[in-house]
Amino acid sequence: MSTVAKGTVIRAVLVDDEQPARQQMRERLDAHPAIVVVGEADRVKSAADLIGKTKPDVIFLDVQMPGGTGFALLPLLADLDPPPAVVFVTAYDTYAVKAFETNALDYLTKPVKASRLALTIDRLQKRPLPGTALAQDESATGPAAGRLEPRDLVLLREKNSTRMVEAGEICAVETEADYTRIHLSGGHTVLMRKKMTQWEQELPAPPFQKISRRLLLNVPRINGIVAHDRESAEVRFEGTEKIVLVSRMELRRIRQAPQ
Repeated sequence: MSTVAKGTVIRAVLVDDEQPARQQMRERLDAHPAIVVVGEADRVKSAADLIGKTKPDVIFLDVQMPGGTGFALLPLLADLDPPPAVVFVTAYDTYAVKAFETNALDYLTKPVKASRLALTIDRLQKRPLPGTALAQDESATGPAAGRLEPRDLVLLREKNSTRMVEAGEICAVETEADYTRIHLSGGHTVLMRKKMTQWEQELPAPPFQKISRRLLLNVPRINGIVAHDRESAEVRFEGTEKIVLVSRMELRRIRQAPQ
């Protein structure tokens, strides 16, 4: 993968109607020499003009602003080539789902913590460089064309609840009728109406291995296997007491999977 080379400057624009918020973000970004702020704006219209002139690599974008939300800025960026990455920054986590539906690189809540911003910068630096074959392919086919990294965020939706977790925190994905059940480190499970084939295309491989048509496992998170009889066994994972039952054939494939 062709990513941002060490020493490469990443040009950023800050868009927020509150000057103290922009100042805090500047101070946070000062700790990352790879990021250079090339401009600030406090409205959608002024932001569009600024972005057109400066052509930044990334926009740190507030959601709620006078004269239109940050989402209103996105259509105005459609003609930019290459398009900048977008990181939403807001005090309201209720916008998280919409942010990720717009393929935002990341979503930060105020006040932005230095440790959380560091993860965003790391994700930004791993972003494919404009003009490379991978970047062009992802632009043509959408974000699902490229696999996630273990530290990338995954959006999980179940009924009226939404959460974001790092891909590496997923222990297993198994089919359940028309749904898939996601087993997370910490013991929580989420039932989503999402096909197994989509998970196979999105989750990083390794560490994820397809064990059967119904089962995808994060193999390094397995910390124990207990056989019930000759036909079945239970798989236990690091960080959770939840188990996944597997058949004899699935167990054989787990043992053959790269660790």
